[in-house]
Amino acid sequence: MGSSIKASIMDSSWAIFRAVIFEYSKVSEEVVEESSTGLDKWFQVDHSKTSVVDVKHTVYRVSKIGFLVQNLGSKYARIVWASNFVLKAAKPNYRVCRYHEDIDYGENIEYCSKLTRSLRGYCSIHINTPRALYEMCAQGIDDACRKASRYFVEEKFTVYLLDYGGSRVKIGLTKSSRFLWRISEQPHIATAQVFVGDLISSRVREKELGRHKLATEGPGARLEKRTRLAIRILEQKDSSASFFGKRIARFISMLGLSGSFRSYTVLPRSISSFKNTREININQLLGRRLAVEDYWGGSIVFRDRETRELLLINKNSLLHYPVRVIFE
Repeated sequence: MGSSIKASIMDSSWAIFRAVIFEYSKVSEEVVEESSTGLDKWFQVDHSKTSVVDVKHTVYRVSKIGFLVQNLGSKYARIVWASNFVLKAAKPNYRVCRYHEDIDYGENIEYCSKLTRSLRGYCSIHINTPRALYEMCAQGIDDACRKASRYFVEEKFTVYLLDYGGSRVKIGLTKSSRFLWRISEQPHIATAQVFVGDLISSRVREKELGRHKLATEGPGARLEKRTRLAIRILEQKDSSASFFGKRIARFISMLGLSGSFRSYTVLPRSISSFKNTREININQLLGRRLAVEDYWGGSIVFRDRETRELLLINKNSLLHYPVRVIFE
């Protein structure tokens, strides 16, 4: 479906939330060293393959939350740091193409405004663009990696190891320039950069590490489980860079890697905002006077300013759908 959104919605008061953006502040930082541990026996890891690693771990906390918002009739999205708004109406059956120009975040980013029914979120014009191919590559499609690599010759990519509190770690790939943003989209305790290179070499390294019995290229567990495990540990350890760094260093060592690494944790304003908070859909936000409370792991927490109830929604249930919104 490639028709313009104006063909279905003519009211200029409609808008589209395009991205969650945030600012963060450094909370703590530690350098830790790790080698063979008692976990080797538990995970049945060969001691001869463990290595000494040192990790500089930095903990950040989200300090300011906003959105990129595109008004209907405008091809540009703008930054809105508003904390309070009301959603008057939504059209969750109308998804708008996610394509935008190369800059990921900033003022006046140009977005496509055509409707799409594609599961990938792109209209027919943009479904095979370099951006779309790169996203397919990041999902593990090797043919897309080969095609996308022709367009990202100068771009650096990061292979990362993500610990969400389970018995295995996720191995992922992202643009180095948006590494911290990618962390924030996933429930995590800590994430380490383990390789930086061009797209093809990064994808090869991702596959190599993903074959390890302690790792997976996929999520490794359902989102609900990953979120629950991460929250439980973050509640106990709060902002302990030493604990997070030692835990991720153990995994790095047991994957057979050695040397110096950087790792990070991006904390929400308050982890308690995500504990036992009711998850809802976009229609359940309608008519409520909302305040943006928190953001972490790809989920937004709103507070109903009248009932004081906390409400959680996955960002993908809000972004790229037409809404009638009033910022207050």
